[in-house]
Amino acid sequence: SSEDSMFCPSFSSSCHGHLQLALHPLPGTATKPLLVRSVGPDASLRPCQLSDGVPAASAIAAVTWAWMHKRGAVPFVSIGPRSIIASLRVRRHRRAAQPQDQEQQSESNAEKKAEGSPGPNLCELLRFIWPVMLTLLASTLQGLIDSCFVGRCGGSLQLAAMAPATSILDGYSYLLSFIAIGTLNVLAMAGAESSDLERLLSRSLVVSLIVGSLAAGVLALGGTLAARACGAHEAVIPLARCYIAVRAIGIPFDLLFRVANAGLLSTRDSRTGFLVVLGQSLVNAAGDAIACPSLGLYGAALTTVFAQALGCIAVLATLRRRRIIECFQMPSLRECTDFLSFSLPVSATLALKIATVQFLNAAAASQGVVEAAAHQITKSLFWVFGLLASESLSSTSQAFLPEAMRRGDREGATRTLLLLTKLGVAGAMGTAGLLAFSISHGGLTIFSKDPDVLGAV
Repeated sequence: SSEDSMFCPSFSSSCHGHLQLALHPLPGTATKPLLVRSVGPDASLRPCQLSDGVPAASAIAAVTWAWMHKRGAVPFVSIGPRSIIASLRVRRHRRAAQPQDQEQQSESNAEKKAEGSPGPNLCELLRFIWPVMLTLLASTLQGLIDSCFVGRCGGSLQLAAMAPATSILDGYSYLLSFIAIGTLNVLAMAGAESSDLERLLSRSLVVSLIVGSLAAGVLALGGTLAARACGAHEAVIPLARCYIAVRAIGIPFDLLFRVANAGLLSTRDSRTGFLVVLGQSLVNAAGDAIACPSLGLYGAALTTVFAQALGCIAVLATLRRRRIIECFQMPSLRECTDFLSFSLPVSATLALKIATVQFLNAAAASQGVVEAAAHQITKSLFWVFGLLASESLSSTSQAFLPEAMRRGDREGATRTLLLLTKLGVAGAMGTAGLLAFSISHGGLTIFSKDPDVLGAV
């Protein structure tokens, strides 16, 4: 029929991926407009609204053309029987060529698998690892800076109060890091170029905000009970409760930062997180130098929360600027529960590690003020130097191994894992040597001037 040449098409698409096709009559024709409503992202057809007197042939041609375009068969060109017939031929040709293409693709994959991929080299891994070392230590580094200023400005009593307080806060932060670990795994398996990256990262950010807010409320209300559970003396419980209540405000910021940084790590960008953490540390150190002489423990907690909030805003702005998240997509309740069911088992492993540290902290805090202050310094050093060589390599393996696993390259994955293991051994020996050298040359004096505390350390 020649009726199809009477219409001029125009198109628009919604943010939900629906195609809306409108056909307008050409000048000089008496035909009324034709509107084909929403063609869904799954290429399914929605009900059509036709004006009176519109020829049925035009409606059928328009709907068929729109459906085939949504399936990738034709571009936005013209509407008419010839283009539709040509499109059918193209689609038939594609279907006939699919078995050959699949056979060639399988042969190519088999060749690549047989040859093996070299995977990342040592320089590439090192360029990724060294920024992660500080990025993953955001909250622990803040606590270490607080320990330095509180010990020198507030005295041994306030430093002893930080022992149970920071133990609880670090334990919470470490336990809740299962959200960031699950996010990195999900995003790395999806791939940096995946169209679902924005949706998956939006889901993780919502989950981290909800879980972080709930954890902050529980911790702020139960700070006294938590301090007593850690074996703190009655003399330090009021100070510990004050520090916990203020630092609890920063838990949602800390979780959002970790999850957003996981989104950057999935694209193998580790330097942005490092720069943000470096800025956090400088802000925290400057704030402690100003606030701790007058406010003591309370001032250290305030500056730490302020630094965490600035770091969270900076990394979220980076995601927006790089268009990793252009339009925030609110996830459904089902999507959130699916993500939690995937990532929650990781928290069981983390909980066992935290329980070990809490038992040690309770035993030290019950011995007295000097022992509690010494344990605070020892624990801070252990977390910093221990995480320096272990958690950074863990995140690196989560960022690099899924690519080899996704393409079925077992040899490439094995080579990457062996290289990371060697780096772990070398890193452990290096950090242990650095710690021993620092202690033997009076490095502990930056934490306290009390000889009894230093002797216990």
